[in-house]
Amino acid sequence: MATVEGLHLRGSRYSLLVLIPKDLQASYGGKTRVVRALGTSDKAEAVRKGLRLKAEWLEEFEAKRKALNPQTLERLTPELVQLISAEARRGILQRDQAMRDGHDGAFKALRVGIHKAEERRQALLRQGFIPPRPHPSWPKPEELPDLVPLGGISEWEADVVSDINTYRLEEARKNLARGNLLYFLPLLQWDAEAIGFTVSAATEGLEEALRSYSNAYIQALQDTTLRDVGEVITTPPVKAITGRTGSHIHRVSPEATTAVDEQSTVNGQALHDIYAQWLKASQKTKDTAQACLRALTGAEECLGSPLHIQQITRAQGNTFKAWLQAPERGISLKTAKDRLMYVNTLLRFACVELEIIPKNPWQGLAIEIPKTVTRKPWKDDELHKLFSQPLFQAYEIPAVDFHAELTRHFHLKLTHPLA
Repeated sequence: MATVEGLHLRGSRYSLLVLIPKDLQASYGGKTRVVRALGTSDKAEAVRKGLRLKAEWLEEFEAKRKALNPQTLERLTPELVQLISAEARRGILQRDQAMRDGHDGAFKALRVGIHKAEERRQALLRQGFIPPRPHPSWPKPEELPDLVPLGGISEWEADVVSDINTYRLEEARKNLARGNLLYFLPLLQWDAEAIGFTVSAATEGLEEALRSYSNAYIQALQDTTLRDVGEVITTPPVKAITGRTGSHIHRVSPEATTAVDEQSTVNGQALHDIYAQWLKASQKTKDTAQACLRALTGAEECLGSPLHIQQITRAQGNTFKAWLQAPERGISLKTAKDRLMYVNTLLRFACVELEIIPKNPWQGLAIEIPKTVTRKPWKDDELHKLFSQPLFQAYEIPAVDFHAELTRHFHLKLTHPLA
């Protein structure tokens, strides 16, 4: 049965151990590994869940690396600005929803800080260091549960959320009214770095980008204030797509998908185009062409279609590798290895022969097949012949006629050049 690296049986349930790469351990608070329960005692189901979870972690590691080493942008295109603005909107609405759900860490810290300040004020009041005066009555910590699923946050907490949203919106509007676009630059840089890019004052198209970004930013803040009065505003879901912006995986809202796809169609070639050129480059057998096409079809089924050559990432390669080895595929390890190899061949062809991409993102990616040594069993007559030799019967070392051996050797060389 196929398995996944890091799968462990703890008691009667399986869990997955994921090792955090050394270069990313600082991003995870110094942790070297994480263990995630798979919630099943069935090994086949655990393997399926483990492969999916492992692929998700590999994608997360790839995204972390891109955020830690963002690509410097020389020019901000309208498509990129739309992509970053969509990420800003999603981030603002997601953070607002997290506060309303009681999950936002900073909001929790603010609540704790308020109560600590009130405790200090009460202590000073009791000791006579400050005079008594009217003071708002803050709810006690035990009166504010972290999250009651059906009860929501308290009225006091909802007022705090509303105050935060109103303040942020007023600040953004005041700066936009003054024409102070630099107020939005750190915000734009933050959202750009979240999807793997560095924006600086020297980036071409920055002014237009800031104008578009500021409008999207203010509109998202206006939506949070509409939530404060009971309007239903949906948070765009996180959707992993790849844009024509380098070898990065971007987690953006569906609103940005159309712009990215249009730009990809204009500037990028699909992997199917590379396949057609690969067929023409040299003569291929019918079996080879069909095997490569099956591999390409599988990659599109796993990663989405079309696969634009400039958008394919290493993380996608790891996802496809895990997908091929999943038990539900119903293919052998040898077939999985060959299909990954064929797609890798197309990427290498695009890089080396066509020079469309600067490097093959799947270079070195392969599925290893455990080596097994199969020995044929000895037959009874072969064993009898072997052990009837003088060496085994009388411990006699057989004499070697070197002259005869030398003659036989040269005879073989003359009659059989390859012997």
